[in-house]
Amino acid sequence: MKIGIIADTHDNLDAIKFLVNYFNQKNVELLLHAGDFISPFTIPALADFNGRIVGVFGNNDGDKEMLRQMAEKNDVNLEQAPHRINADDKKILLVHRPEDLPENISPEIDLVITGHTHETSQRESSHLHLNPGEAGGWLTGITSGCIFDTESENYSWIREPAP
Repeated sequence: MKIGIIADTHDNLDAIKFLVNYFNQKNVELLLHAGDFISPFTIPALADFNGRIVGVFGNNDGDKEMLRQMAEKNDVNLEQAPHRINADDKKILLVHRPEDLPENISPEIDLVITGHTHETSQRESSHLHLNPGEAGGWLTGITSGCIFDTESENYSWIREPAP
């Protein structure tokens, strides 16, 4: 299974549409959003994704009740962080801010996904930790994301000039 990973879309509808289209072309089946959608109007832009969408709230998300309502209306599963997901026998922990990760992450977790820093990063310990950077591209001028393949356990970065 291919999993698309994004964070920090920060209301950039053009970047969201670009990434959704990219993930659809790559046959991604699950899209994980590590927070900071910002406004409820960003949720419908995600709805064109051809698979399941799961996200967590970020520290800059505004009206969380309206975000939750819009997510429900658009079949987006929006949760409080940390949120655990099982996908193709992989156990994934999804959090916005790295400092909100549990102090002791269970060794059974295969993949940890965070956002917040607006910088792509990866590190490996008892699990793989990926940060997809900033999908919105406001700070760096780069729209970034990641695709993780559950079968090969490989990942690839998406880095394009922000629309």
